[in-house]
Formats: sequence, C-alpha cells, structure tokens
Amino acid sequence: MVTVFVVVDLTALVAWAVTRITDPAAMPIREVFIEAEFRHIKPGDLRTLIAQEVYGGFFTVGVKEIQDDLSHNPWIKGVSVGRVWPDGLKVTVHEQRPAARWGDKGLLSNDGVLFHPPQHTYPLGLPKLIGPNATEVQVLTKFRDLQRRMIEIGLEVVSLKLSPRRSWSFELRGGPLVIVGKSEFDRRVGRFIEHYPKAISGAGVAVARVDLRYTNGFAVRTGKTADLKESLGEKV
Repeated sequence: MVTVFVVVDLTALVAWAVTRITDPAAMPIREVFIEAEFRHIKPGDLRTLIAQEVYGGFFTVGVKEIQDDLSHNPWIKGVSVGRVWPDGLKVTVHEQRPAARWGDKGLLSNDGVLFHPPQHTYPLGLPKLIGPNATEVQVLTKFRDLQRRMIEIGLEVVSLKLSPRRSWSFELRGGPLVIVGKSEFDRRVGRFIEHYPKAISGAGVAVARVDLRYTNGFAVRTGKTADLKESLGEKV
C-alpha cells in the first residue's frame, strides 16, 4: 500500500508540474535581451516587432515563431532566439551589410545576395551594379577587383554593368563611361590604367567616353565637342 501511495503522489506531482509549465501566467516572460548592430534597423522598431510576438510563459513562448517573423524583415540576414532562465529571452540579430545597388531591383549584400528593403532605407553612396539574372556574385567580384585597381591611380568606380550579351562597361566618379567589351577584360583595363592618367586625365580635357575595344589602343569621346578621337587599332 505504501508503494501505491508513492506512485499516486508522483503522478499528481507530475500533473501539477505540467500544469505550471503550460500556464502562461505561471512563468511569464519579463525581460527580452536584444543583441544587434542597429546599422539599418532602429532599436525601437525591433523592440516593437519582438513585443508583438512575445506571449506565453517561459516554456510555452513561441521561440521559432518569433524567429520566423523577424526573418521577414529584409534588413535581417539571420536571427536566433533563445530562453534565458528564469523569465527572459535573448534575441540576436545579424543585419545585412549592403555592398551595392543591383540595378533598380534591390541591394546586394557583401555575400552577393540580393535583398529588397524599402528604397527609402537605401544607404547613400552605394555603387550601382547591373547584370543578367544569377550574375550577382560574378559582377560584385569583378567590381571589387576593378575598384581596387582604380583606387591605385586615384579613380573611383561608381557603376559596373554586364550586358545581356556579356559585354562589360563601367563609369568613373566625375569621369567617363568606359566600354571594355566581351573579352580581355584585365588586359584592356590594364591598358586604360597605364595610359589614362597621362594621356587623357592629365590633358585637362573633359572626357565623356572611353572605348577599349581596340587591338592596340582605345578611343576617346570628349564631353564638349563630342568628337571621337580614335587611336590606331581595330575595334574588337
């Protein structure tokens, strides 16, 4: 009989514990700890989003639901939500870091991932990249290498385009549009870097366009007269 009473008591204890665990009022969430950089997300907006989703007790709060709902914010790259004993939650948010604009479709992250925040939240001064679908990583990689080379001679690339026909062109800040073409990107850009500062930029002439699609040189269109001054060589 003693054994039977012990089993009954334990069963009642378990039932009571389950009731306590599942009762939201028994162990309510009182604190939410937020870890984020707040570069592009306002702290108040994030707190409001979290507050709308936090309901239930410590054991019943929908951790996955909170995580999923926060992930819908386009500026959030990743989010993790965990319980902090005895009455808290910790929310860790990783924001997208924009590297460039992708045409008029959205922004590219540092990883080359396209995301679509509201346009009024776009940071100022981002370069503009353009390319066919599924070329985001390729164009971003090419831009970074090109930008590094241009900075070495005191120039800055503000846009880079890969056309549907796979022809490259880029624009410099305060400078010309540069047509590179479909092939020999590195060699043609190298020729531009070698001659542009001395032959073009140093001449004090406003240049609107430089065409590198020539075998032994390049063509220059000035901004004032719109006359095309061609170097020797066949365009390819």
